[in-house]
Amino acid sequence: MSVLSLLITILSSSLTGTLLGSYISWKHAEIKDKCSLAIEMHKEFYSKELRSARQDADIALRKYPLWNLERIYNEAPKSEIEGVLLLLNFYKRLWILIKLNKIPPKLAYELFGDLYIWWFDVHLNKRLPLGVWTSYDALLSMRIFFKKKFSNCESYKRYIKNAKRDKKSIYP
Repeated sequence: MSVLSLLITILSSSLTGTLLGSYISWKHAEIKDKCSLAIEMHKEFYSKELRSARQDADIALRKYPLWNLERIYNEAPKSEIEGVLLLLNFYKRLWILIKLNKIPPKLAYELFGDLYIWWFDVHLNKRLPLGVWTSYDALLSMRIFFKKKFSNCESYKRYIKNAKRDKKSIYP
């Protein structure tokens, strides 16, 4: 082997190692960023503001069981709809982040799936006016996505069972 061949082999090995190391480092940072974003969303979801918003939304939606959200928005006092709007906005943002691959789907499901499925199945599905509120498209898309990806999981089956049970007790 000539000195030139040896030098080329060493340089190409070094370059390959550098590129591979850079790629691994970049992927690690990307995964860390995605997980951090999911954790930040989880902190927001359990913040005092959103816990209160979920309670207010639950009260408002139970108060008007036969009204769709457009009617509640137009006819109920604005203070009663505020919690619903905050919750819808949160779930819409969550779906956009999942769809854009900014949050790992499995992590999103583990962090938010139980309550998301509960809210959608118990209170929101069929109450969001189709084609009027873009939130409905986002929420329905996330519901379909969770079903496609996780319907074989025992947790998914438990979430559905809990939502059906609660819906029957809330809206007999």
